[in-house]
Amino acid sequence: MTFNKLQKGFTILELVIIVGILCFVGVAILPTLNLPEKFKERRDSQRIKDLNNLKEAVDKALSDEKLLSGTRAFPFSGNSSGSNLIFDADRNWTGVELEGYIGWLPTDPSQGKIKGEIINGNGEKLELSKVTLSLPDGCKKAFSYCFVSDGTNYQIGAFLEAAKNFPLIQEIYNPNESIMYSVGNTNELF
Repeated sequence: MTFNKLQKGFTILELVIIVGILCFVGVAILPTLNLPEKFKERRDSQRIKDLNNLKEAVDKALSDEKLLSGTRAFPFSGNSSGSNLIFDADRNWTGVELEGYIGWLPTDPSQGKIKGEIINGNGEKLELSKVTLSLPDGCKKAFSYCFVSDGTNYQIGAFLEAAKNFPLIQEIYNPNESIMYSVGNTNELF
C-alpha cells in the first residue's frame, strides 16, 4: 500500500535554520545602525531648527523696535541678571515680546530628561554633570534652550549630543571648552 503524502510547509529543522540565519544577520547588522546616535542626531536636528526659528522671530521683533531684556532660559528657576525669575512653558522665556512673530516657543525635544554626555567643539564627549563653565544658571541645566541678552545683543543656545554635529558648535569659550550651539546677533555672551 502506497501513501502519496504531499508535503506542505516547512519542517521544524528548516524553521530552526531560517530563524538562526535571521538572528545571525540581525546581530551582524544591528550594531552598524547605531540607533542611539540616530536618535541623538534627530533631537539635535530639532534643536537647530528650533533655534533658527527663534532667531528669526527675535530678529523680526527687534526690527519692529521691540526691546531685549536680560538672560532667560527654559526650563529655569533661579537668579539671573539680578532678578529672581521662574519660568514655565506657559510664559515667554525669551524676555522679548514675540507674539505675532512665532506661533509658540519651542522647548528642547528631550525636555531635560537626558542627563549623560554632550560634545564640545573638538568632538570630545563631556559628562554634563562635570562641566563647570561660566554659563547663566538656566543654561547649565541639561538640554534646555538658553536665551542671553545684554540689552543690545542676544544669543540663543542649546547643548548638542550627536558626534557628527561638533563642527556646528560655535567656539564660544575656547576650542577645548565650547559646548553650546548658538545663534543670535553675537557669539560673545555665553
